[in-house]
Amino acid sequence: MKKHDPLFLSAIFLLVAINILIVGCTPQPFSTDWREVPSGTTYDLHDVKMVTPDTGFIVGGAQWSYGLILRTIDGGANWQKVQETGSEINAISFANRREGVAVGQAGKFYMTDDRGASWQFQQAQWERYRGIAHYDRDHAVAVGGKAYGWGMSSTSRNYDNYNTFDTINHELSAVAMLSPTDAVAVGYGFLGKSKDGGRTWQPKNVTGDFLTAVHFPSRSVGYTVGTSGGIWRTDDGGDTWRRLREPNQIGNAAYFRGVFFSTETNGYACGDNGLLWKTSDSGKTWRKLQKLPKTQWNAVFIQRGKGFVVGNEGKIVQFND
Repeated sequence: MKKHDPLFLSAIFLLVAINILIVGCTPQPFSTDWREVPSGTTYDLHDVKMVTPDTGFIVGGAQWSYGLILRTIDGGANWQKVQETGSEINAISFANRREGVAVGQAGKFYMTDDRGASWQFQQAQWERYRGIAHYDRDHAVAVGGKAYGWGMSSTSRNYDNYNTFDTINHELSAVAMLSPTDAVAVGYGFLGKSKDGGRTWQPKNVTGDFLTAVHFPSRSVGYTVGTSGGIWRTDDGGDTWRRLREPNQIGNAAYFRGVFFSTETNGYACGDNGLLWKTSDSGKTWRKLQKLPKTQWNAVFIQRGKGFVVGNEGKIVQFND
């Protein structure tokens, strides 16, 4: 092919365009103060929640053999085990400062009414729960499933009693509650909204990714991310969604596991290979925190300018928002 051949010039133009697109979509670095915090475990950590500026919880474990709940009472400087179980714990949510619920493998629920000092066991199902969210103590939804093609949701109306109301043909991984009636659940190729407190789900216009996390900083605005690198935003409480980042980007792959926004515009997404991205403009552009441990980060949480990200092999990082 000659250098002035139209096909040769077209090929060169295409390569340049692809390179510009990749560079333009690649997050630029940002810096902030961060430090790794000892967890006292090498088991994978799946979720983190701060209930007050001083008190917070992390859950994790190994699928069928071990689960744990860690608690801090000094703002995340130190973490102590307050519960050990025989199977993995995947998610935790608090209805208020005293009452919380953790969910995990084999349909197991763990409940506290004393600020996490002690936990009581309840068997709700026999499948894996992966997410839970409260609106208040009388309105909560837990979701889960198996094998990508089967999902379930369980609801509670009196804090400590969960009943399974709906099953769908998609494994579910996370849920957010916007009101006593409105909730959004995400999972394998699925995003759905419930208007009856999690009893039934209506699919929405988000496909093409295994959605792993969803977060609403307000009742109207929410974000979801997936393991193929897709990011979506809603401005109407989950009725419609707009794609911010295309999944499966060639040359700029990202594998998201968690998302959290402290405001409607300021938020973070975390994932595989040490990935922690930040946006300050509602997800239009993203920057990446450099030199974090190259682990799989599974969840991120921000409160009053302080951030936590937790991941595999017992990793905890605290950073400034």
